[in-house]
Amino acid sequence: MKDYQVFISYRRDGGADLAGRIADRLAARGYNVFFDLESMRSGKFNEQIYDAIDRCTDVLVILPPDSLDRCADPDDWVRLEISYALRKGKTVIPVMMRGFAFPKTLPQDIDALRTMQGVEASVSFFDSVLDRICDLMKSDPAPTEQAPAAKREKKKNKRVYLIAAAAVAALLAGALIFFMAKGGSGKKTYILNTNTMVFHKPDCPSAEQTLPKNKKTYSGTRASCIEKGYKPCSVCEP
Repeated sequence: MKDYQVFISYRRDGGADLAGRIADRLAARGYNVFFDLESMRSGKFNEQIYDAIDRCTDVLVILPPDSLDRCADPDDWVRLEISYALRKGKTVIPVMMRGFAFPKTLPQDIDALRTMQGVEASVSFFDSVLDRICDLMKSDPAPTEQAPAAKREKKKNKRVYLIAAAAVAALLAGALIFFMAKGGSGKKTYILNTNTMVFHKPDCPSAEQTLPKNKKTYSGTRASCIEKGYKPCSVCEP
């Protein structure tokens, strides 16, 4: 039997087109996809579907509007597929089409579907939707001409993100160091000139020249000095 990586669960009504498109694009990226023919989805449930799910790691559930309403029927195909995939511990990814909303209640065997990380499908941003699906899947694609390019693009985007994050972190660290150097946080000792209402660092020449009657030693923060009405010395810049 052929080993698959991705199983696509869908309804013929409303979900077949998107399911087929996703299956084709994933296959082009190097994934082995099980996408059953429409003829298999008629009549009594085909238990060969269970074998296909067993051989897959990821299960995509295509969800057009009202697609889960029929899951109240214990023999509903989509319910049986979702329930089996959840029971087998597969990575189940809801792909929610425009207009879809989870019902207030679902059968207990598939209720966990609403808690799974999913993707909102968009025709306009289909490539981004596909990238998100691939990010959520645990399967790794086989090498193809398209797969390495997709991987390179994802690595490039990741590098750009890391560089931007590092730059922001450096700016924040620099701002913090500057803030701390200015005495913005933590107590320090200052010399207050009660006559000129200027505060200095203890080793500032201007502080040494301040008359004793106008000199006051203060322990506190730079901000608290300013709150008291004192201005920082323009020489020592406390």
